[in-house]
Amino acid sequence: VQPAVAPNMLKEFEPLIRARTKEILDAVPVGEPFDWVDTVSIELTTMMLATLFDFPFEDRRKLTRWSDVTTNRENPDICPGGEEQWKQELLECLSTFMELYQKKQNEPLRNDLISLLAHGEKTKNMTPMELL
Repeated sequence: VQPAVAPNMLKEFEPLIRARTKEILDAVPVGEPFDWVDTVSIELTTMMLATLFDFPFEDRRKLTRWSDVTTNRENPDICPGGEEQWKQELLECLSTFMELYQKKQNEPLRNDLISLLAHGEKTKNMTPMELL
């Protein structure tokens, strides 16, 4: 997967990254309080991850949610349903990424991380748990 984050590949994403960054910053309210972490930091990070994974852009906030759930199983603010909710949400994450991984296996190689995993000699036969 290293080629996906090599400087020449990131250069390929530069116009898209710049446009998305501008869109976020242009939408920041002027002269009124707002949540910088959610509005800018999380949104920008999530946009970039969705781009690097070629993850469905309209579902990008799931990436943030799954990250929060993965690391906060015992936090009632994140997983009020406890371990059962934690398992259900991680299974949804796993199912989504396996579906994307399998789809990429049947498509020509592209420069996103999931495609590189799906076509990589050492990663093209990963089990669901290895992918997760």
